[in-house]
Parts: sequence; structure tokens; C-alpha cells
Amino acid sequence: MYKLLAKASEFLAPNLKPEEELFLQWHNLVKELKRLNGNDPVSVEDTDIPLRLQWIFNLIQQDSAHLDSLHSADSTEGTIHGIGPCLEFAMRYKIFDWLVALAKEDNPAGFKSYVLFFLTNFVRAPSAVSLLSKSFIYKPLARLVAYCGDTRCSPWDREEMAFLQSVVDAIEKDPCLANLFLKSSLHDPADKLDADLKSLVLPQNPFLANHQEEKSTGVNGASVQSSGTNGAEEASEQSHTKEKFTFPLLNSLLRMALNPDPLVSSQARQAVIRVLHSREPVVSATIADATSAAASLTGILTGHLHKLYMSIPSTTEASSVLLHNAAGDLEHVVRSYTQWVTFVDQIAGVADSAVTDALQSALKSDMTSGGPGFSEDWLSSSPEKNSLALAAIIRTYKTAESTAVLSVLSDVILDGRIFGKFLQLISETDLMVMAFDLLDVMIQKPSYHFVEEAFLLYLESRMYIRKEQRMQDIAWATSDLAEAADRAAMFRDLFPTAAKSCTATEEERDCESYMRESHYSMTRIVQRCKDLKWPAVGPLKSCNVLLAEESSFFDGQAFNEGPVLRLLFSHLNNLLSQPYVLNLRITGILSKICLIPHPCLREYLLDPTIPLAAQCSSLYRCLVNLVQQIDSSSKSIPDFQEKLVQTRQAIRNGQWQEKCQDAEGIFLCGVITVEEFCKEIAARASVRFTDPLDK
Repeated sequence: MYKLLAKASEFLAPNLKPEEELFLQWHNLVKELKRLNGNDPVSVEDTDIPLRLQWIFNLIQQDSAHLDSLHSADSTEGTIHGIGPCLEFAMRYKIFDWLVALAKEDNPAGFKSYVLFFLTNFVRAPSAVSLLSKSFIYKPLARLVAYCGDTRCSPWDREEMAFLQSVVDAIEKDPCLANLFLKSSLHDPADKLDADLKSLVLPQNPFLANHQEEKSTGVNGASVQSSGTNGAEEASEQSHTKEKFTFPLLNSLLRMALNPDPLVSSQARQAVIRVLHSREPVVSATIADATSAAASLTGILTGHLHKLYMSIPSTTEASSVLLHNAAGDLEHVVRSYTQWVTFVDQIAGVADSAVTDALQSALKSDMTSGGPGFSEDWLSSSPEKNSLALAAIIRTYKTAESTAVLSVLSDVILDGRIFGKFLQLISETDLMVMAFDLLDVMIQKPSYHFVEEAFLLYLESRMYIRKEQRMQDIAWATSDLAEAADRAAMFRDLFPTAAKSCTATEEERDCESYMRESHYSMTRIVQRCKDLKWPAVGPLKSCNVLLAEESSFFDGQAFNEGPVLRLLFSHLNNLLSQPYVLNLRITGILSKICLIPHPCLREYLLDPTIPLAAQCSSLYRCLVNLVQQIDSSSKSIPDFQEKLVQTRQAIRNGQWQEKCQDAEGIFLCGVITVEEFCKEIAARASVRFTDPLDK
């Protein structure tokens, strides 16, 4: 009864000044905490602590808002205001420090949630951006930031995430604030925070009269000046020691990103991207130079990606889910892997170059290391493990968009042993179609290293041109529209009329469709390759005459088009006897290579008029060989034209499997594939030689 009357008298008391009311509420809050200290655990909801806290927080926020209005009113006059009386009281009695210390221990139970709620609203207030630079505010906030995410699956995960998001919001408004949340190896030793918190016990009598306190200590008083002097002396003593920093905010966000709660994890990943997007130089250098793998950004990112990959079992179902987004028991595991790949890719796209370089190095090292993981599965003799590795890297390629991650993936595939295994998979195993899918996506998202190593290393010498023509120092390239049309017509007219499966009207419509698709695809791939620094497309330089005269290596041996093109041409020559699904991969990949905006690829693949060396393979020569096979084999098939039309109709209706049951059906599907491929390559040639995007 007495306690109830005391509370009633308190609320009915005359109005006090904000600082006096804050003094009263803080005093009563400390008394309540002292009363509960050492007693049996009591939930904070069973006390009047939440009401006290809310009152204190409202007073501080009102003081902050009032200060903000004064700044706005005097901004034109250049007046600089200090802190208000409530904030001054909070500074003197270290209210923020005490709240963070008690929140860390969550004593009484549930206290941490209320503190997080208050500090989240405080940081989100309009005036917080200017106040966060005050040491009595940002230091305890930095301590609380460092504690967030320490406990996995805690009751206050979402409150911690909301607090971290509020800090990130403030950093977005003023990126320089990110430097306040760096932890110094000199000024903040590893054990300093814990030692401070253990020494923060409730005082016996923390409150003095206001007038006595003002005499003994002031914001600009002697004691503060003395402290500043000592701090300056301490800084001068440590100036000769190299200072190292860590970034606890990023580490806490990464811990939250690993949280099993999907909402918390998603919000944490978005917050990490926003922090890195600020690109503060000191922060970026700190992240890139972190030596501890457990604390560094790259260590956590690559380590968790490796863990997610290892959690996917080597089964046909897993490969199917990875490739086709199929539903199943493994859908959650595959979705988690894909989301983390997207997260890593976004970081590589927005982070500073120092962070991106460190991430590239760590990612490549993890994927090519000899231990359990991608490299071991790729090089394994087990088809199931090969299938998983193929499916995982295809999904990763399709998900990634940043140049940094795509460059790492192509470097991994081009690594010696891994590339050798890739050529084996793509030529002689049951995983051939999947391996071609990987090659297809690598060409759709080409990296500089991949195009150089797979194609240009063998083509830039232009040794595919006949020796006597090279000796004349002639260049074969043109921008003349008439000559470009002639080149396209050579591909289009190559296919014999007697073997066509469509009418003239249908053929014209198909050609127009291929032209539209070629323009669209050309625009996309030129956009992707704009930063690869290739030579401008136009008349090529002539062959190196001195090299042609003196090099017995090139002139004494057949031209080497490289393993990738050689493999593709080999499969193209067998188009009439291969499964239809494989033929679609081969022709699709070749048509995409034709669009890569490099002059050597355009000349070698799409110019039938260049004088090729006698033993040199080319796309046009492969098509001529296929047409000759069609002419000779079609004569032995009765009702060839009628069966061809029926096969075309079945393909349009999605019933091509029924037509590929025997050798004749496979041949007919192959004929239609060659017919359509000639139209498509003709459109590619027309676009490559005339489109202004290609210049």
C-alpha cells in the first residue's frame, strides 16, 4: 500500500524541469535495480523498470529533438550549440554505459530487450546523426554493437538486428560515422570492454545535488580538461606504435547473417551490403587487412559458402534441384546455398577494390584447394560427385553478376587439372550435356581471362589464313554493307533447297526472328564486355610478316584452333548422328561465341571469304561438310521430304523424343538443326558486320 501511494505521489507531483525529472527517474531506477540485485531472478515485466526506462528515454529524446530544432533555427547564423541538460546528465552519470552493461548481462531478465528498443529509436531519431559523434554516446553503442549476435537463437535476435539496422541507417546518412565503430588495437585492448563491464557495479549513492555537482564537475570544467590532457599525453606515447583496427559492426552483421531465422539473416545480408557500399577508406582497408580468418569478411563468406556446399549430398536429386529449381527435400539446402552466392556476389559488386581483391583471392583458394569440397568432387572418379560439382558451379555462374566473381569462376575452370577434367567431361562421359551447359553459361557471361585463354590465345596470330596470303600483308575485314550482306547470304544459301522443311514464307519469318534475336543478344553481350578492353572492332591488322617468314612452328604444322573450338567443331561435324538435345547445346554455344565482340572471332567464325589454310577447320567448312552428308544420305531415305516436314512439326509440338528413337529419326532431327543453324549464323554475320554496337 505504501509503495502504491509513493508512486501516486510521484506522478501527481508538480511539473519539474526535464533534467530534474530525469534525475528523479534515474535515481528510482537505480534503487529498483539495487533492490533486485542478488535476489532471486525476477522478470523485468514484473517491476516498474519498463515504465522508468520509457520515461528516461522520452526525456532524452525530447532533449535531442529540442537541440535539433535549435540547430536548424540557427544554421544560417553559424551558431554552434552544445548538448542539452538531459544529455549532459546522461554524460555525467554514464547512463548509456550502464544501460549497455546491464543489457549485456540481461539482468533482470528481459532488460536487454527494452534497452535495445530504446537505443534503436534513439539512433533513428533525426538528431542522432549529429549526436553520434559524442564519445559518451558512440562508445557504449559500439560496445553493444560488438555484443550483438554473440548468442545464436537468442530471444532478442530480432531486436539486435533492428538496432544494427538503425546504426547502418545512420552510417548511410553520414558515411564518416563508420569510423566511430572501428576498434583500435591501441586504445581498445582486447580485454578492455569486458574489464570495464565487470567493474560497472551499482554505486551506493550515485546522486548528488545538482548545484554541488555543477561545482565539482562540468562539461567544460577542469576535470574534463585534465582528462583531455591525460588523453593527449597517452596518445603521444602511443603514436610511435602502429595502430590496427577491426570493424565489430561488420562482424556482428555477419554473425546475424548466419542466424537460422530467415528474416534476421536476410536483413543482416542487406545491412552488410549497405555498410560496404559506404566505401569509407579506413573501413575498407580494415576489412581487407584483417588477419584473423574468423573475424575477417572474406573468411566468413568463403567458409560459410564451403559449409553450405558440403551440406548438399552427392545425389541425382541434388543436381536436379540445383539445375532446375525443382522442389524436393533438398530445396531448403539449395536455396540457402543460392542466397549465400547472391550475397557474396553483391559484396563483390559494391565493396571497395581492396575488399574485392581479398574476396577474390579467398574464393579462388577455397575452390581450388585439395581438401574436401568443390575441387575434390570435380576431380573425383565418382560420376555422382562430378555431377554435384558441375551442377553447383552452373548454379553459381547463373546466380553471379559481378565481374569479380565471374572472373574467379572462370579462373577456377581454367586451372590446369580442373580444365583437363572439364575437357574430359565434355567429350566422353554421360555428363556431356551438363558440361556443355557450363560452357554455355561461361560464354553468356564471358570474363577476359576465359576468352583470352579459350579462344584469342590461338586466333590473334591469324595463322588460320593461307601462308601465301599472309606474306602479302593483306587484311580481310569490311564495314561495307553490301559485302556484309554477301557474307550473311553465303551462310543462308548454303543449305540445299531440296532438304528444307519449311516454306519460303516460313523461312522469311524465321530469318526475321533470328535477326531480332541477334540484335538483342548482341546488345546484351556488348554491355557485358564493355570493360574487357578489347581492340575496337574494324579492319584487323595484317598478319605478322616477319613471324610468318621465320616461324617453322606455325607454317610447318596445322593451325591449332584451341581445345574448346576443336571440340565444338568435332561435335558439329557429327551433328547428324548425335542426340537432338546435344545438338541444341552445340549450335547454341557456337552462335553465342559468334557474338563475342572481338574482331578475331568475327573474322574466323563469320567471314567465309577469308583464304583459310588447307588443313584449317572453320565454322563454314563444318557446315559445308554437313550439307554434303545431307545430300548423300537423304537419297537413301524414302519420302525424305514428307518425313522431314513431319519431324519439324513434331519438334514444334515438343514431341521430338518420339522422333529420335532410331538412326533415321536422329538424322532427320539433325537435318532440321542444320537448316535452322544456317539461318541463325547468317543473322549473326549480318549483325556482327553491320551493327553499330560492334564498332
